[in-house]
Amino acid sequence: MSDEPAAAPAAGTSLPRSRYLPMTTADAVDLAVDGLDDATADDVRAVSDAVGAVVHARYRERWVRARGAAEAGGDALLDDLADLLDRANYDELPREVLDDALGESAVFAVRVEVDLDDFEVLRLWRRGVHRSDQTVRRWWGLRRRTIEFDEYDRVAMYARYRPAEHFTASGRDLDKLAFTPGSEHVKLFQNVPVPDVEMLLPGTRVSMRTVDKIFIGVPAVVGGVVVAVTRLASAVGFLALLAAAYLGLRESAPDISTGVLATLFGAFAALGSFLWRQWSKYEKRRTKYLQSLSEGLYVRTLADGPGVLFTVLDAGEREDVKEAVLAYRGLLDGAAGADAVDERVEGRLHERCGDGVDFEVPDALDRLADLGLATRDEDGVWSALPLEEAPGVLRERWRELGDRLVSGAPADTR
Repeated sequence: MSDEPAAAPAAGTSLPRSRYLPMTTADAVDLAVDGLDDATADDVRAVSDAVGAVVHARYRERWVRARGAAEAGGDALLDDLADLLDRANYDELPREVLDDALGESAVFAVRVEVDLDDFEVLRLWRRGVHRSDQTVRRWWGLRRRTIEFDEYDRVAMYARYRPAEHFTASGRDLDKLAFTPGSEHVKLFQNVPVPDVEMLLPGTRVSMRTVDKIFIGVPAVVGGVVVAVTRLASAVGFLALLAAAYLGLRESAPDISTGVLATLFGAFAALGSFLWRQWSKYEKRRTKYLQSLSEGLYVRTLADGPGVLFTVLDAGEREDVKEAVLAYRGLLDGAAGADAVDERVEGRLHERCGDGVDFEVPDALDRLADLGLATRDEDGVWSALPLEEAPGVLRERWRELGDRLVSGAPADTR
């Protein structure tokens, strides 16, 4: 099985603890055999390979269910996605994190707006978090500074827009919507800055930051005053005389000569040119921000649509194997209660990955028991199956899976 790269939080940081094990399956096996003699280490590696094979076979039925959910869509897709994400040790993102992120970006030089009320369902999950930094440019490159921020290793998103009736009832033109009412979006992203998580939402609109409004607005006002004084004053005076004559406030209209027409044409040409330049500045900056947003999402997108289910399913399988292998090593050190096993495994994990890892020992021990690699007595003390007996038990589990497959019975995906 291939493993995704993972970033571990630095030791001593105050980041929230995560169920995710920030290491590859091979790294987990290396950690499990650390400190063992060569012969014992080879036996543990062999058992780990067998565990991976059995877990992979058990996940076959789960793949079939995922395909069905992807085709069905709606609540079936959402429920299956939530279950798979939990298996892969994702935690749902609290709504307040998204609310805090709305507004001006901390990392991207862009500000986006999105109406959360447009969504019937909007849920996000994250897995893994680490501290990162980036040098950002401000004031058109004249100022540079390095900012530090938390970054999620993975973020999964499910979004479903409200039906068309919601938008027509509020007086919005369906033809002018930038999205299709009732449509759903499933995406998986990597390396997402926590302050900019709102960038992931569909239907976001780029808006001007305060500095951009100043950059465009102040020159526009100054330039407008200059145009008004130098080019429009005479034209406005002439038009005022025409209006006065038309309203009967003046006995006769002013003469319209070639020179006057040239003055009027020049004045309005100058006004049109000025307005066009200001609009071009606005569009140029807006296009720049759209490009920045698009590029940022492109490099962070891992999967889209049904591909999210299968990517997460594969990740869940690897998490199951890593947890089982590490828990088995924890029991090889001696029979113990769940809390003691948890301390043993987390001690190894914290030395390797920092103290941001929260090992799920109940799930891991239950998985070992289901594989036949561990037992629990009446006092809640867990014991590992002797290493020399483990290959035979796992071969029996493999045969059971084959028998179920041939008979058409559903596989056990615990």
